[in-house]
Amino acid sequence: MTQGKKTSKYNKKKFLLAFSIAVVAMATVRHAAGIKVDINTHQPVSEKEKNNMFAKVEEVDWGSYDSSVLDPSNNSEEDISDITPDDSGDESDSGIEMATMDEDSIEQARIDSIEKASMIQVEEETTFITSGRTRPRTRIRGVLSYSKCFPDSNSLQIQAACENGVKPQQSRDNVRQLVNDNALVNITNSPYYYVEHLSHSMPYLVPKAQHLLNTIGMNFVDSLCAKRLPPHIIMVTSVLRTADDVERLQHGNPNAVSNSCHCYGTTIDISYNRFMPIQTDFDGNTPDLTRYEEKMKMVLAEVLYDLRQRDMCYIKYEKKQGCFHLTVR
Repeated sequence: MTQGKKTSKYNKKKFLLAFSIAVVAMATVRHAAGIKVDINTHQPVSEKEKNNMFAKVEEVDWGSYDSSVLDPSNNSEEDISDITPDDSGDESDSGIEMATMDEDSIEQARIDSIEKASMIQVEEETTFITSGRTRPRTRIRGVLSYSKCFPDSNSLQIQAACENGVKPQQSRDNVRQLVNDNALVNITNSPYYYVEHLSHSMPYLVPKAQHLLNTIGMNFVDSLCAKRLPPHIIMVTSVLRTADDVERLQHGNPNAVSNSCHCYGTTIDISYNRFMPIQTDFDGNTPDLTRYEEKMKMVLAEVLYDLRQRDMCYIKYEKKQGCFHLTVR
């Protein structure tokens, strides 16, 4: 029986030695041929191409370049005259400083300008982050007690209404005359609040009270966004009343007083049980109200309490009426 040819055994040491020799040979050939590799494109770059690249960078059109940037001593007399010397110094000293400015000071000035531009960019980005979606979420704190934090009585609010409002009017015809005289402004259309259908009052306020209402509406929406709650706007339930409106209201509500703060155009009732969702489809239909949402009531209380602490208004928590009764100060 003829014995078959013996198969050669794989030698790991010989393979590694051959592979190392091949790698060294390739590196030697590449170095001898002057082949470079661009780290950005990973493509071979010869020495000639490399020299051409640096030559393009060094080609500067000095004819269109303002040499006064590098050599301040070449500034025209008009430019030098614009420099205002210090009162405690001498004009000749400033001229010597400009003449002795070297390249190091110019380079330092350039670095300072770059650092200043970087700081401005960081501030703008920080402002964008804190004012956009990515700002940190804030906690819902509410107030300690609605009754204790909003205790301002009707007599106190009447005093503020007399100081800041108009004279009470008997009929609505008289109110229209005040509107024509710009003593009252219409508050029907606003993106910051929603005025529901008013049966016993009119949507008019003095300009100071309108500004307060706008502030409340804007702060409420901003607070909801900061606390990651669905965007809603507040609901205004009662505004200006005439003597005729008060009389009609007393037929159905015996608790309604004749000398009401609402007669002066300074007082607003804002519901804490109903909030209007901000529409996104704009289909023309009124969205369903969000009712009895305790978190939104707490946020509204935070906004009102802050304004009351800043002496912008008096506020009474109306438990039975389901609203905050407030008067501008």
